Parts: sequence; C-alpha cells; structure tokens
Amino acid sequence: MERFGFLISFELASEEKAEDFINNCALIEAATSFGGVHTSAERRSKRGDAVPPGFVRLAIGCEPVEDLWIGADGKSVVDPFRPTIQPGGFASEAEMRADRAQHLGHVREALETLDLMVFTLGLTEGWRSKIDGAAFPLCPGVAGGVFDPAAHEFHNMRTGEVRAQIGAFMERLRALNPRARLILTVSPVPLAASASGNHVLPATLYSKSALRAAAQEAAEDLENVFYFPSYEIITGPQARGRFFADDLREVTEEGVEHVMRIFLRHAAGLEAPLTEQAAAAAGDDFTASVANWVETMCDEAMLDGENA
Repeated sequence: MERFGFLISFELASEEKAEDFINNCALIEAATSFGGVHTSAERRSKRGDAVPPGFVRLAIGCEPVEDLWIGADGKSVVDPFRPTIQPGGFASEAEMRADRAQHLGHVREALETLDLMVFTLGLTEGWRSKIDGAAFPLCPGVAGGVFDPAAHEFHNMRTGEVRAQIGAFMERLRALNPRARLILTVSPVPLAASASGNHVLPATLYSKSALRAAAQEAAEDLENVFYFPSYEIITGPQARGRFFADDLREVTEEGVEHVMRIFLRHAAGLEAPLTEQAAAAAGDDFTASVANWVETMCDEAMLDGENA
C-alpha cells in the first residue's frame, strides 16, 4: 500500500465478529471518527450507513507529541486541546481520553446532521508545537503542561492562513454533510493582551482585519459560505460605542440583542424570538433569503444603529 490515508475500512464475517474486534482492541477507542488525535473504530451500520453489519471503519489518529498535560497540582490530567473543559482537570488519563472520545463523537454527529453552522472568528494569535505543529487553545503552562521554548512557539496567523483553513474545513465538512451551510462572523471583543510584541491596540486591529478579510474572501469564493457583519454592527461609527460595557471590551446585553434582532429579521424574516413552531416554519425561508440578506445587511445595520 503506497500513499495511503488515515482511514481504513474492512468487513468481518458478521456483526458479532465486528463487535468482538472493536471491544477487544487495547489501543483503539470504540468511537466515531472526527479526524482527531485518537485512533478509533466503529461499525457504521449502527449509524445508519448502507453497509454490511460486519463493516468496520478504522480511523488512524495523527497523534500529536503532547497528547496530555499534567495539571499544576502535579496529579490531575489536562486535555491540551480542551484545557478548561474540566475544572481542576481530570482524575486520570483514562477519564480524560474517555471524555475526549465522547466529545469528538458528539461533534462529528453535529457536523453530520447540521443544516447551518455559525462560526465566530476571534483572534489570530496562538501557540503551537514546534515539533508537529499542533495548535493549543492556551499557551502551555497556563492551564496545564509546562512551557518549553524548545518545543513551543507563538504564532500570529496571516490572512492567507486563515482563509486556507476555512477552505480546508469546508471541504471536510462537505465530505461529511453536503448540505451544510456556514455563516462566518468576527468577534467584536478586542484583545486584552498580545504576545506579538506590539501594543494591544494595533495588535487588535491587525487580528480583526486579518480575520475580516479572510471571512470576506471565503464568503466570495466558497459555495454556501456567508458573512454576517456582527463586528461592524457593534464597532462601527454608527454605534458610537454604545454597545460596549464600561471596560470597553465586553459587549452589553443590549448589543447582543441588537445583533440578534437584525440577524433574525434578515436571515429568518422574524421580528420576535423563535418558538419551536416558528423555527420549523422558517427553515425553508432561510435558504431563499440568505443571498439577498448578505447584500443588504450592512446598509440596514447602519440604519438600525442610528435608529435603535
């Protein structure tokens, strides 16, 4: 086998044989795959796929070097890729891995079944492994692990990197769920600090500009990808800063309600919060209205900011 991928499928003689294989694996987790860091196996017929009962899909995880961290207490176990998911850390490695497998299984299920995903881009600054490029939500040493200059580095993503990752994500999402649609937004919350060496004000402006440009390019280039201007609604001159709290970082409840009111008005044709019945009735209308909404949103948002 040459240049094979990370997904292997095979068929055993029966459903019982397949279950025995999965249950007796010592290093392979019985879970659905998400292209994550663990190796998992599952019978896809249990998920409703049109495959034989003995069909097994084996997803080979690309294990990062840092697969777990030890907490500050020296005993608890921290997931490097979800470092704050369990306050105080997990009691054991087995508990952490079981929780991770369950979490990724639910994430995959959500991606396979969703109609619409709203994803908010927050910042470009982050920390990654020098060894394998694994990206961490927090700097190693903050919520677990130990920072090592020889193994870890700060990285401030460029616009092209963000755009490429959005494209790669959509390609994988469509492979799982061809009907999926994506709405991108940019968080209006500024950085509280920066590791870039720049003052936090220009660091914030760079981060938001890069994300906003990448989101615009993705919305223009990719099918079923749209941009919702919550960032402009909150930070634009028409708002006069009224939607920020006294700390000038957090968005007020008034600001959140204002953004959601505009979103519901243009995306779903609603002026009031959704009920279950209204949500079901609005499903078809959303698809038809989203293209027009993208073109008119910015102008309407400016007017709403003046008149609210």
